[in-house]
Amino acid sequence: MRVNDMLKRSTRFLILMSTVLLSSNSFADWLNLTGKVKVISTYAHTNTIIVALEQKGSPIVGCSDTTSFAISKDLQPEARARMYSMALAAEASDSTITISYGGAANDCVKYDNNVSFRKIVRMIKN
Repeated sequence: MRVNDMLKRSTRFLILMSTVLLSSNSFADWLNLTGKVKVISTYAHTNTIIVALEQKGSPIVGCSDTTSFAISKDLQPEARARMYSMALAAEASDSTITISYGGAANDCVKYDNNVSFRKIVRMIKN
């Protein structure tokens, strides 16, 4: 009985540690850029919102635009609206925000035939 209890505890511990390790790596590829909002662009033909900060950040292989970031049209409408509101508030108050964006080649938002932007995955108003 004792060996069985130890085996159960060891199994639980291994599952817990695996979960912690896997979840901590899920954000490891994010890049962060802090700055003031320079431009916010929206267009009638898409729900994608383009945000440019005063700083450009690191280019991402596969994303053709290196000056701006995109709030993807593929986000849930409420999540997209929260990010859009945060960008507008930062621009209106002349305060800084931190944009987190993916660092992998597939972390781009295709916009038009020849343009893709770095995808915003998190936004923090400072």
